[in-house]
Amino acid sequence: MSNRRLDPKSGILYNVEIDPPKSELVSNNLIKRQEDSEPLVRKRYQTFQQNLSLLEENFKTSLKAIPSDKTVESVKMEIFSTVQNDIQ
Repeated sequence: MSNRRLDPKSGILYNVEIDPPKSELVSNNLIKRQEDSEPLVRKRYQTFQQNLSLLEENFKTSLKAIPSDKTVESVKMEIFSTVQNDIQ
């Protein structure tokens, strides 16, 4: 999250490491948001870790494990498939 940058013109968030903008013009205008600073990201992650077991317990009947060691597209398709099957 500390690699996120905002395009103030479009409002689109980019990860400059894994999903940078394709345009150099856009890249040159990106800004780093205060809430994406490393100390704040670490604090938010720590809070998330502290609450994770409580979330898992409360939503255990709704959770589905999806392996994240695949491509972004594969993970996305598995998420879509899971949601679609739950709706039907």
